[in-house]
Amino acid sequence: MRVERLGAKAIAGLAMLVLAVTALPGVAGADPTATIQATVRVVQVFEITSSTMLDFGNVKPPAVGEGTVTVFIVSAEPPVFDREATDDALLSGDDNFSPAVFTISGPPDGIYEIFLPLSLAFHDFRSEPIPGVTELKVIVLTSATASVGLGTAGKFDAVTGTDTVFIGGTLVVPDTAKTGDYRGDVVDVIFAQ
Repeated sequence: MRVERLGAKAIAGLAMLVLAVTALPGVAGADPTATIQATVRVVQVFEITSSTMLDFGNVKPPAVGEGTVTVFIVSAEPPVFDREATDDALLSGDDNFSPAVFTISGPPDGIYEIFLPLSLAFHDFRSEPIPGVTELKVIVLTSATASVGLGTAGKFDAVTGTDTVFIGGTLVVPDTAKTGDYRGDVVDVIFAQ
């Protein structure tokens, strides 16, 4: 999974601009001037490390129509995850599955928010992407943080300046899905201070 960072560079500065307007010919008086101020917010740099990818495990497509498989966070602290299938999408055995796990570090006691994409595509990279056949869709992504729990808000630890983020999701599995290993990148996960 690739993660983009917002606020990745500290920005500092305050600029003052002076705008001078030249008097029009024939108008009496001094040249008018105006002062415009510009401001900027200074944000701290923080680091994001991905330790586990979102993994739906082994699934079997339904006989007819579409089913869903969801990896969800029961509790973020302590971490407890589960997986369920609906609409005839069958789970295959007790294989491994996991939400994505990120460790983030920033200013102690700082707060942040997570913005997730609306959906993403998983592709079987052995063949051309064909929607519903060699391309599967994740239609819902959810998040939780060790500091706050379920939701999109988080807070860095007051001493260590770290927190853990978990991202689960719901995968649509159509009856037309071909056997294969599917992968996709979540490119719009943004952590903002």
